[in-house]
Amino acid sequence: MFACATYPEEPPQFVAEVEAEARYQVRRLRSRPCLALLCGNNENQWIHDQVHWDDPRDRVPGALYYDEMLPRIVADLDGRTPYWPGSPFGGSDHASMESGNRHNWEVWHGGFPRRFGEEPRRETTPEAVSYLRYADDTGRFISEFGMHAAPVRETLRRAIPEDQLYHHSPSMDHHNKDEPKNKGDNLMLTVTGPPEDLDEYVDFSMISQAEGLKFALEHFRRRKPHCSGTLFWQLNDCWPVLSWSVIDYHGFGKAGYYYARRAYSPVLASFKALPDGSIELWITNDTLSDITDDVTVRLGTFEGTTIWEDNLRTGVPANSSRPVARWDAGRASGAPDRYLAISSDHDRFPSNRHFFAPIKDLQRDAVEPSVDITPTGEHELQVRLEAPAYAYLVHLEVPDEATHLSDNYFDLEPGQQRTTSVTNEKRELQPENIKVRWR
Repeated sequence: MFACATYPEEPPQFVAEVEAEARYQVRRLRSRPCLALLCGNNENQWIHDQVHWDDPRDRVPGALYYDEMLPRIVADLDGRTPYWPGSPFGGSDHASMESGNRHNWEVWHGGFPRRFGEEPRRETTPEAVSYLRYADDTGRFISEFGMHAAPVRETLRRAIPEDQLYHHSPSMDHHNKDEPKNKGDNLMLTVTGPPEDLDEYVDFSMISQAEGLKFALEHFRRRKPHCSGTLFWQLNDCWPVLSWSVIDYHGFGKAGYYYARRAYSPVLASFKALPDGSIELWITNDTLSDITDDVTVRLGTFEGTTIWEDNLRTGVPANSSRPVARWDAGRASGAPDRYLAISSDHDRFPSNRHFFAPIKDLQRDAVEPSVDITPTGEHELQVRLEAPAYAYLVHLEVPDEATHLSDNYFDLEPGQQRTTSVTNEKRELQPENIKVRWR
């Protein structure tokens, strides 16, 4: 419960309340099988050290709890779960890449790695907040990172006065609890370009967040076992807000939710671009069984031409991550009018793709998919989509948060068919309830 603040160590009544709560919580949590680590606070030592960087002797307010009371209570009532005084923790800075766990706010906040005693540096430029900087992170456990995105249009419609439904209106900025308000603009500049209207802002901010999470999670998972954990900030919201969440206040999933769900698949196939222009294919296997799979890798154009296709047999041991194929720069043929795709012949992992340029620089047309909606009951619809050329960020919108979609915010390769199940146990669904969008 200690987070991002200074906490008093008096009067005695407050200290007693802290001890009573800590004892209650350790008893409540100590038998949870998912419990791997107990931390005394979130970012308090880290923030204090950055503020008082030139006085390392300055005592952290609340150290009584983090260094004395809480470790004693954990030892008394648990005895098994490791305890660290804070998160992040370890190495030559509280958020060091050398050991322990770290929070990566180089991306989004524009921070830079530092060591104890060094003055913190921050830049809120497009280059400094770019999600490509995740590739520089060699940390062991990345327990906080993320980027803002707008909620879905329905949530904005409910929360923002109609005459202020535009990017950077006073009400929209009021619903952005970060400073300065243009961090999302700087992120979008490197990914999608600046939005010109509300629809573009919603989609462009979601694209920037989703592509950023995809990039980060694939990078961190490829680095297994040196990096063996990620927790991104954040899952959901307690207010209708422009935020780091992937599920908004009303429960609608953003693009980042679906991208992250695919990136966290127990078996992940991902492409890694190397500085010399070559491309590696990695398989990350988080299961406890060896896997062997037949995969298809295709280099194609967005218009629908297949340049080449390779059929490979891959094998990866249990609980490991490794490259299974590599194409040199000449064969990879990186260009903004094409993409690489990987699919499993046995559905062992979600299909994935690699673009050779930022979204804003891809040479492609926005392709409208064909849509066929079939009711399979009062509370379920099957939505079949197909596109003649590459369709990007195809997504369904239903203005009822009780609606569940089996998948959303995905791409369609040329000629590919995809069916999404739409269910709502609380109300009857009609085809006219669904709106299909794309970019």
